[in-house]
Amino acid sequence: MDRETKWERAIEKAEERERRVRRRAVALWIIPVVLVVGLIWLTIAKMRDAKDIVTEVRHEWAHAQQTVDSLLAQQKELAQLLEESAHVARYAVEVDSATVREIATAHRIQGKVLSAILDLRKRDLRWKLGGKTEEDGFDSSGFAVYVLRMFELLPGEYRMSDSRRLREYFAKIDRTELGQGDLIFYSSGYTMFYFRSDRKEFCIGMTPVGIVALDVDFGPEIVEFGRVPYRGP
Repeated sequence: MDRETKWERAIEKAEERERRVRRRAVALWIIPVVLVVGLIWLTIAKMRDAKDIVTEVRHEWAHAQQTVDSLLAQQKELAQLLEESAHVARYAVEVDSATVREIATAHRIQGKVLSAILDLRKRDLRWKLGGKTEEDGFDSSGFAVYVLRMFELLPGEYRMSDSRRLREYFAKIDRTELGQGDLIFYSSGYTMFYFRSDRKEFCIGMTPVGIVALDVDFGPEIVEFGRVPYRGP
């Protein structure tokens, strides 16, 4: 083997060693990078999990707070309902079919209105602020609107949402002018139908304890009276 061949082999060996060294260097460089990237990804994943946990805890806390608020509101509403029930019981007036016949004898339409109200009472309609249907329930003025529209005593375009403006719609009258089926508006927001029999005058309508007949002066201040334009005898 001549000298030139030896040098060539020596160069090849040197180059091979250099390539191995470079591969090792690259490997030694890549491994830490991969490890660092993995650690970063794991950290981010844990942070996301932690963030999700915090978000979930916040949602659970908000839900729990809403539940507590709801229970407190229900407790307050129940207390008010019990107080209202006791108050209503003191001023309740019995109205039966004989009362309806007595009123209907002289005032046919008003007798039908009272009969319809008593029929609705048998369905156990519930009190609901802003309610507009029998399924949902009614507040006091909403119930008055519902009954009046049953007998076409309000125009078709009169919207249920306008129930609180009933006072503006009907002509104002004095108490001495009250007739069967007229309206009484109370400071508490009640809107009640007025009737009288030989035994007693009374009002009837929706209250927080349902549809009840009460003494006209059952508690809240009377704001004004409204004349309902019944047609016919």
